[in-house]
Amino acid sequence: MKWDNIKSINSHIYSEMCIEYIKFLQRDNASMASMKSFLANYLDDIIKSQNKFKAVKNNAELEKFLINLLINKIQSICKDEDEKTHFCFALFEEILDWNSRHPEDPFDFLGISEIKESIKLKMKKGFGYNDSAEFYFHKFIKGEITCKDAQFQNEIEIIFWENFSEKYNNTIVEYYLRKNPTRILENFDTFIEVISEKWDSLCIWRFLKHYDHLQLPEKIIAYLKANKMIDFISMNTVIALATLMDPDEYMEYLPTPQNEKLDVDNGGESDNYKLASKFLTYAKYLNSNSVLPRIVDFCKGDYLHEALTPLYFYFFHSAEKHLLVELQNLSTRAVSVRKHAVKLACSVSTREIVFMLIKQMTDDEKNSSAKEHLFRKTFKYFLVDQSEELYSLVQIQLNALDILESPAFKDTCTLRNLPEKYKLLFLKFIWNILDESENKGNDVSELRGKLVESLTTEIIHDLPYEFCSNLIKAKFLQFESVHKIPINNFVLNCIKHSKQKELILQDVFQVMSDFKKNYILHQDFNISQKVILILNLLFQIFL
Repeated sequence: MKWDNIKSINSHIYSEMCIEYIKFLQRDNASMASMKSFLANYLDDIIKSQNKFKAVKNNAELEKFLINLLINKIQSICKDEDEKTHFCFALFEEILDWNSRHPEDPFDFLGISEIKESIKLKMKKGFGYNDSAEFYFHKFIKGEITCKDAQFQNEIEIIFWENFSEKYNNTIVEYYLRKNPTRILENFDTFIEVISEKWDSLCIWRFLKHYDHLQLPEKIIAYLKANKMIDFISMNTVIALATLMDPDEYMEYLPTPQNEKLDVDNGGESDNYKLASKFLTYAKYLNSNSVLPRIVDFCKGDYLHEALTPLYFYFFHSAEKHLLVELQNLSTRAVSVRKHAVKLACSVSTREIVFMLIKQMTDDEKNSSAKEHLFRKTFKYFLVDQSEELYSLVQIQLNALDILESPAFKDTCTLRNLPEKYKLLFLKFIWNILDESENKGNDVSELRGKLVESLTTEIIHDLPYEFCSNLIKAKFLQFESVHKIPINNFVLNCIKHSKQKELILQDVFQVMSDFKKNYILHQDFNISQKVILILNLLFQIFL
């Protein structure tokens, strides 16, 4: 083949053709001498291909020969320093790959001065996204790449600390804390200046907490105080203080709110609010029973929103004996706070405490919104607890709601979620409430409709005959009255599933007989859609 003629066409195509020819020689079982000769003669062209090492990966002797060729040709191949750095670093990566596959026959890449310098140059530069240089940089520092050159290892670490802001990495800092914490001490000023400006270093602060013997927590807190960082505090600084500082000292930085409502035009008050907001947010990182009462102090007015996160955290992570007094405290606050008191009680307290608190709030509560919330939480807790005591509180709370305006009451006008043993009791109780409201002239047909619609076949089977009979006589075939009760379905289900089917049928026929006498045979009766409705109902009953 006239290789020189092909070369003149396109250097890239030519280099790839050289690679394909190497593959061909291997498939054709050519002699090792001929393949090495081809690599040596056409090396300048072969190195232009991205696939040069892939082509010889399956032939260790040929791969090693190619690596040695490239090592010996570094000076002649590279035209300038940038090209040499790039070429040598790529060669370093291939040598690492070789060494991992052939540990019995490794290359000493640090013994090659050009490669050694290229590694240091690449490490000094800024790393791009997904940069392999950063990957190897971390491996060198953590000793995951075999390195017998102690001076080189030290130079890599110097690069890290001299460019700490740019090279900062949590995993490397964690490595130093585990393996060589004195390095942190030696470079403390650089370390603390950079890390305090990071977005979130919680994992690092938690590591540092265990280095009291080196006085690292003490030095960090002193630095943050001395540099006035508390006056212009960042999120990460607050996390550091919450993690490292004594809880009581930390809480001292929380300015006590003077007023529940924040005066945004008062600069000092606004600054205190901002500071309190930050310190409250990360109070969850403290570990002390003395913190909860202080957080409860902030559960008021404009401070409530900021206090909720640590409040819930400490309620879920504190001993039960510390909670009751704080629950009682919260239950006497504003409506927005009282709602959280009952929610927290139902979430973390014993049944006895929950019942005591809910009963107390049920007796004392006057606000309609708070009553709504209290009922929802009580009802939800009752569905799990299913005790007679809770059921009695549910009844008391329902009686206290404005049934026409209460979304909570409307939501409970269904029996599907109730425990079986309470369904009939609850139906009777709600029905009586609706009767009382209707006697006052209120339209409760929609609420009755929701109740009737929720009656399952099991409930209908056990419904008292009097209830079924009264409802059928009052609503069945009453076309002139406007109501939203699905009475036809109720009648059908009673006929199918009631224990008193015969009596129910008698009531149905009596209503139909009265309807015939009073309406159909009446001289003013207009045969219209009513007849169709009756016929459809009869078909459903008897067919």
